[in-house]
Amino acid sequence: MSHKMADDDEPGGSPACFLDEVDPAYAGFLTEAELGHFLEALRGREQALVEAWRRRGARGPIPDALVASIVADLNAAIAMVDADLARSGGPAGSSGGRRFADSSPTLVDFMTLEADIAAALKATLPRIRSDALHAVLRKVLCMHHAHRAALEGLVAG
Repeated sequence: MSHKMADDDEPGGSPACFLDEVDPAYAGFLTEAELGHFLEALRGREQALVEAWRRRGARGPIPDALVASIVADLNAAIAMVDADLARSGGPAGSSGGRRFADSSPTLVDFMTLEADIAAALKATLPRIRSDALHAVLRKVLCMHHAHRAALEGLVAG
């Protein structure tokens, strides 16, 4: 004799996928607070890099057109990060970043900064839950890889 389930009966199992209902940290993603801190730090690093490029002026072996292109890319990256921080209710304003005391940054300094930002992005991307933010940060990562390749080309050439 078979028993038919009624609405009052307790179900025999749980849904197959419940990750949308749990804290993102449970699945290994950044929490909102961690994401906010990461985006603030990223913005600070991007701003420090823009400042370094501007301080460089007309000195050094880097063509002015490349400098202008990199600064424009960095400003676009800062705008994208700021937009996401605004959407998520994160703090506005400037975050601290690496500074170059009284000296002008060298080509190696620029390459190091580009590599540091790229490494931080590469390590954090797998922990970003939002597909839209992941896509934005992936573009920023590709931009830093392109900058580094251009700078390495100057060293090799």
